[in-house]
Order: sequence, then structure tokens, then C-alpha cells
Amino acid sequence: MNEDPIAALIVLRNKGREHKDLPKAKRRRLVTTAVMNSIVNVPDDIRNRLIEFWKEIPKLMTVEELIICQRAYNAMTDGKKATEDAQLLLNTAYGLASVDSDIVETTALAELTKDKMQEIEDELKREY
Repeated sequence: MNEDPIAALIVLRNKGREHKDLPKAKRRRLVTTAVMNSIVNVPDDIRNRLIEFWKEIPKLMTVEELIICQRAYNAMTDGKKATEDAQLLLNTAYGLASVDSDIVETTALAELTKDKMQEIEDELKREY
């Protein structure tokens, strides 16, 4: 990291301001994405705490990686926000589950006839 991180953030902010034709939310998203993807030094106290759970925590990582590790640590250490952090990570990784969705009972291979098997095989050959 050769450049001053504060100067880099100022440059990002100014770039976001240059795009006046973009909606404010889009400009904010551009800057936020750049910050989340920026590389930071992981403070030693945070790094030492995270190493309790992971074999290796690099000294440099993106802001996004650091935030996710922190949330995972919180979820595993049963702190005040453990349930909230665990739910956030699961929703991020697997998508938000909906309790209201209609559950339709299905069978995996309903009425798998010889003709149907041939049809599936032909389609797989075309696709792959």
C-alpha cells in the first residue's frame, strides 16, 4: 500500500461527485463499493481475536472480508448480536428464506418412463 488511504478515499469521493448525471444513490453505491473493495491493514487486536477461529487471517484484506469475518466472529461468540449476525450471514450466503412462500409437494422422479429418460439424455447432450 503505497498511497495514503485517506487521500484514496477523497479521490473516490470526488469521482462519485463528478458523475452528476447519475442518481445520488448510484454515486453513493459507486463510492461504497470502492471502499468495500479497498485493502486495509487488519489491526492486531482484531486479527488476534479472529485467529481464535481461523487458522490464518491475513494482515491485509478487503473491508468487505474484514466486516464478514467480524460478523462471523460475533455470530460464533454468542454476543448480544449473535443471532442477528448469524441470520445476516446466512441470508447473504444463501438468500433470504421466506416463510410465506407456498410449499408444493413434489417427487424427484415422477413417472420416469423410458421415453422421458431418453428425452432428458438428449437434452443433456444438446446442452453439454
